Amino acid sequence: MKHITKLLLILMAPAVNAQNFDMVLSLDGANSYLELPGPIIDFSKFTLEAWAYTSGPGGGTEQQNCIYQQRTAYSGCYESAVVMHSISRPTVPLTRFALRTHNSCVIEASADFMNYDNWHHYAGVSDGQNSYLYVDGNLVDTQALAESGSYALNIANTDIGRHWHTEQTTGFFNGYIDEVRIWSSARTPTQIQSFMNAKLNGTEPGLEAYWNFNDGTATDLTQNGHDGIFRGGAEIFDWDGPPPCDLWGDVNGDTYVDVMDLVAMVNYLMGSNTGPFDADCADVNGDGIVDIGDIVVLVQIILS
Repeated sequence: MKHITKLLLILMAPAVNAQNFDMVLSLDGANSYLELPGPIIDFSKFTLEAWAYTSGPGGGTEQQNCIYQQRTAYSGCYESAVVMHSISRPTVPLTRFALRTHNSCVIEASADFMNYDNWHHYAGVSDGQNSYLYVDGNLVDTQALAESGSYALNIANTDIGRHWHTEQTTGFFNGYIDEVRIWSSARTPTQIQSFMNAKLNGTEPGLEAYWNFNDGTATDLTQNGHDGIFRGGAEIFDWDGPPPCDLWGDVNGDTYVDVMDLVAMVNYLMGSNTGPFDADCADVNGDGIVDIGDIVVLVQIILS
């Protein structure tokens, strides 16, 4: 009964629509990302925000879906880093906003990951005393910042869509990213909620970097020159919904539609999926969402 109740709550949760999107950054979860000249963030007060559509588990050694990283090549304390994940890894399904200065250990604001196959807005804020994580404009976690220091010392990589450290890539983003913004101020809840659906022109006060990809490039629309370089097949996608599936119902990507896909879909809806999952192919009834109706249709496909 407990699992059925949880499933019903998941199915009833409202989705956030990306109605204002035009062109978006498309990343394959295998080896694609956007390389940025960095570091960009070196303010005690700042805001990092983006829209992201997470299609399934990411790539890399830990299957992380990393929206943004700037960090040194090393883990541990006293190694500068700013990292935001839509989901940290399938086995630990948390949205994460992690900060570490050259004077401190990691401070992590986190919350349960919402769901695959939907657009969500993520914002991480530091006001110099606390870090805040917002999802879809709602504050979901606050953490005290114990020490001061630089977020930009000895940075090895600054990227959108990749998490790399200690000589390995732990995450490639699987899905789509848009409206990435970096501000040199701690945005208030009202500002985050008021502007998350708005288009910017790049000249807003305190806007340090801004990518909306609408011109088909990774140009920083501010005057600060943080233009990106496409790596590993990253591309701009004209958004009118996710691309069509090659084999409807093949949610685990093994080129067959069978009971294993049914198991994967049930686990996905229960929030416990740990294997490959193609959310686009899971929408077998074509209504734009993955829910109990798709399970019914998938059973019919398997039995046919």
